[in-house]
Amino acid sequence: MRKARSILGVVLATSLVGGCNWIFDIERREVPPLVLGDAGAGWQPPCGEAQSKPTACGGVEVDVCSDAKHCGVCGHVCEDSPYVQCLRGACHDHRDPGQWTMGELPGCVPNADATAMEDENTGLIWEGAGNAEVDAAGSAAEDHCAQLSADGVGGFRDWALPTRIELSTLANFEFDLHSPYNACRAHYPSGAPTSGWYCGRSRAVSDRSWRHLLRIPDGAVVIMPPSLARRCRPRCVHATRPNVPDRFVQDSSFIYDRATDLLWMRLPARRDDDGGQPEKFRLTEAFAKCSSLEPLGSWRVPWLKELASIVDERRATSIYDVFPAGGPDDFWSKNYSRTDLTLQYVMDFVDGGFAAFANGEEQTSSLRCVRTGRLAR
Repeated sequence: MRKARSILGVVLATSLVGGCNWIFDIERREVPPLVLGDAGAGWQPPCGEAQSKPTACGGVEVDVCSDAKHCGVCGHVCEDSPYVQCLRGACHDHRDPGQWTMGELPGCVPNADATAMEDENTGLIWEGAGNAEVDAAGSAAEDHCAQLSADGVGGFRDWALPTRIELSTLANFEFDLHSPYNACRAHYPSGAPTSGWYCGRSRAVSDRSWRHLLRIPDGAVVIMPPSLARRCRPRCVHATRPNVPDRFVQDSSFIYDRATDLLWMRLPARRDDDGGQPEKFRLTEAFAKCSSLEPLGSWRVPWLKELASIVDERRATSIYDVFPAGGPDDFWSKNYSRTDLTLQYVMDFVDGGFAAFANGEEQTSSLRCVRTGRLAR
């Protein structure tokens, strides 16, 4: 039985075997290897690159490369948690992004007078100032962005309210949901608001009866009659990232997304890589599946925002057509609820919404592993 938390967004904005040959004619920086456990100077995982190391422990043969009760050496027990896995002889806690060698996380770069700021994660440029609430049902939010354009704020003449995907990037699900906003949150004189809504675009210019809204504090993106929200805070955006021609490059096993520099499994994961239908995985199995793919340490369960990036914004439902067997289904993300560790976020490719489901052994969801494959700059 699923345990769901009512954090629902209608749409968020926003052969894996050894020896495979890369077919993509794209220069990329290789992802550093996964850092496991104590990454002190000279430390190496006990099993190195080995997948298996049978060892006698108490008269019983166990695999110290994967046995959570004898991880690395006999008797070394990993924490009993769905997030902790014995991987290559070291206890790996998937809750800690610091255990992945990610480099310095991108931040937010303001212009000289802080009237605009660029989110280095997304390439979006946001209005720098915090704004008071306006009537969500009227045109005041759109009028505010039009005035910024007329004034040439930040040197731009095309300020607009964010789309549903752009709006969702203001939330940061890698951190506590009670403080969900990323480095490019608005500069409010007395701190960011703790309740209310951020305004998104109306469903259509001619129909303001429904509007996309970002809810404070949990970061959920919903579409609803603005009369229910009554008031919202405008936050205008200048979209600097152009449409990427031939965005997806694919072969029978992989899909490379030029817009996000992510490399995806073309098909949802299977337990065996020799064919067959996609299957559902428990959360622990999902972490283990991605971690086992070659090259070791580069494939992982995707973040919620990464899954959101392959929702087709032009349609009301479904994943981009290049991803076969993409939905309707729930896919595991790497984001868990900081307020309830028994809940894990999944992306629903029926409508691009998300919710937090129980992560116990009875809960299964589909899986699509991802790795970073950045374009050369």
